Amino acid sequence: MVNHKARTTQAPLFVYDEMVATKASIAKPAAERRGLEAAVGTDTFSVGGPASAPLPIIPPRIISQVLPIYPESAIQSGAAGVVIIEAAILSTGNLGPLKVNTTSGIAELDQAVVTAVSQWKFSAATQGGAAIASVFKIPIRFVLR
Repeated sequence: MVNHKARTTQAPLFVYDEMVATKASIAKPAAERRGLEAAVGTDTFSVGGPASAPLPIIPPRIISQVLPIYPESAIQSGAAGVVIIEAAILSTGNLGPLKVNTTSGIAELDQAVVTAVSQWKFSAATQGGAAIASVFKIPIRFVLR
């Protein structure tokens, strides 16, 4: 008897360039969008047998974004830090659940990132022309200058 194990599908993971929020309440990409890093943990599909290559995955694109606002209370207390947020992008392009992957240790900064990213609009990642769900990690650094 053959025992077939259920295969779990893992969404590909993409990492966005770090953004910087300054006390001027404006966040900017750390570098002009040089593109996204390679997908991590992507699922592959065999189309023509064992010798066929996996179809390439095109990362999701940010259609519009709201930049995080440096909270006034954090500026006055001299708080700074990095928040890495993980955003699920559904195959429809809609934003799924958000999760603070790495906290800054300062609740106001973490919340500013969640508030901003929850308003972003995306196009879905695609593989072989078909929309797929993915995960996007976005590092945002708050610095006082």
